[in-house]
Amino acid sequence: MRIKPNSNVLSFREARRAGRDAFTLIELLVVIAIIAILAALLFPVFGRARDKGRQASCASNLKQIGTAAMLYIQDYDEHYPLGHDTESDPLTTFDGGGDYEPHFIELLRPYIKNTKNQGVWRCPSDPSPSLSKAGDAVEFHVSYAVNGWFEYGELLAQVEKPAEKVYVLESTDDDHFHWWNLKRKQHSDPYPTLDKLPQKLLNEQTAPKRHSEGANYLYADQHVKWAGLASLWGTTRETNAFWP
Repeated sequence: MRIKPNSNVLSFREARRAGRDAFTLIELLVVIAIIAILAALLFPVFGRARDKGRQASCASNLKQIGTAAMLYIQDYDEHYPLGHDTESDPLTTFDGGGDYEPHFIELLRPYIKNTKNQGVWRCPSDPSPSLSKAGDAVEFHVSYAVNGWFEYGELLAQVEKPAEKVYVLESTDDDHFHWWNLKRKQHSDPYPTLDKLPQKLLNEQTAPKRHSEGANYLYADQHVKWAGLASLWGTTRETNAFWP
């Protein structure tokens, strides 16, 4: 005699099997905890990789600016781009509406085809908005500032150690690095130590920590290097990277 299976028993067995195939609450919590730990470990790695990529892109920008500067120097009898001079200087304002002479950004534009705040003029890590200087019809707020000492048409040969002197640096809200706003009025004045500098002006003219704890710098010999500001700021002409 064949015994007919009890439908209630089969249902019970199926229910137990289905229960074994599903995750318990504790198992779900363990999986979530593992995912959270992996995310905590990997996100900083991804962030650093992204920052390194942006730093490399910024360094490439500066390298191209340096190449354009060298082309200018070759065309103008070994002089750096002239941004400021005496009142007898024949240069006029670049757009006819500003109160300053052409600076290195405008003078290099024939060699760099990007316009306004595009391309090599903007670091991908620069969070600042595009700005216009008061009274000017052309935007030129960029991510980089020229070392003010090079804006007087200095001869290439006058820079004794170009591999040690910064020509262009990363900036925040200015396209010039004005040494005279940093507690110095003439050549003979000593350099104040970095901690004695007016921090507000320094932060307006430089971006010393745009890439981790440092920034990219274009040197007078046209090489680009990442460095911390403290390593560049000596208190004598020989040890300060911003004094040609």
